[in-house]
Order: sequence, then structure tokens, then C-alpha cells
Amino acid sequence: MGALGTDRNTLRKGIDRIVCDNALIAANTTIFNGAIVATNAAGDLVPASDTAGLTVQGRARQAMKNTTGAPVAIDPPSGVEAGVFKYDTSGGSAITKADVGQNCFILDDHTVVRTGGTVHAIVCGVVDSIDSDGGVWVKINY
Repeated sequence: MGALGTDRNTLRKGIDRIVCDNALIAANTTIFNGAIVATNAAGDLVPASDTAGLTVQGRARQAMKNTTGAPVAIDPPSGVEAGVFKYDTSGGSAITKADVGQNCFILDDHTVVRTGGTVHAIVCGVVDSIDSDGGVWVKINY
């Protein structure tokens, strides 16, 4: 599908909580509102992707941009929340109702898939349900 190029209206349900309150945004990084957010090996926030060493943390509550060459604090803080969110699925490894209750994996910052089709198998969360439009509800850091 390709990573986000703008903010996304990501639907949510369930109980939310703030996570990564003191995390920094990685150098030269843009995270769009609604994107799936991960931390890299240094613990800095980045858009989720199928990249080795990432750990998914939640959904971006706001757009976050760092144009500097060093990690910076979120302004305002608490830009990431855990909970149940609706994301896209794609391709030959698209999630189906048979995957409910199973882990799903990151393709990009708004798309989740089954293990097939992922290179680094970065877990996003657990499939909660599938909507009639094909959207996937995922429990992230829940």
C-alpha cells in the first residue's frame, strides 16, 4: 500500500491509555495523525514499518514532526495511545475472519497483514474483528 503521506482518520474503540509519554521523535521523522507508531532500537518514535528492530506502541493521537538531526521531545507530550484501532489490510496476506484472535503484522504505518508477506515479522497486535468493508480492528499494546 505504501506509508501515509497525510493525516489519517483512524477509528478507535475500546479503552485507550497513553503510552510513550516521555519518548522522543526520531531524527528527521514525520508521524502522521492516526498512524501506527513504533519505537526503534534507541527507543525513539517512528512510523511503524516492516523494519528490523521496531516495536509497535500504538496510534498517533496527533501529527508529530522532527526536522532536526537529533531525536526531540513530543510537543505536546502524550502523542501515542494504546487501544483498539481500525486499519487497512492488503494483498495476498490480507487478514480474514479466520485470523481473529491471532497476531497481525506490520506492512506499513496503516496496513496490517498475516505473517506471509512480511520480511521482519513486526507484531502490530491482535486481530479483534473485521468490518464488512474489510477494515481490521487491532488491539495494540492493549
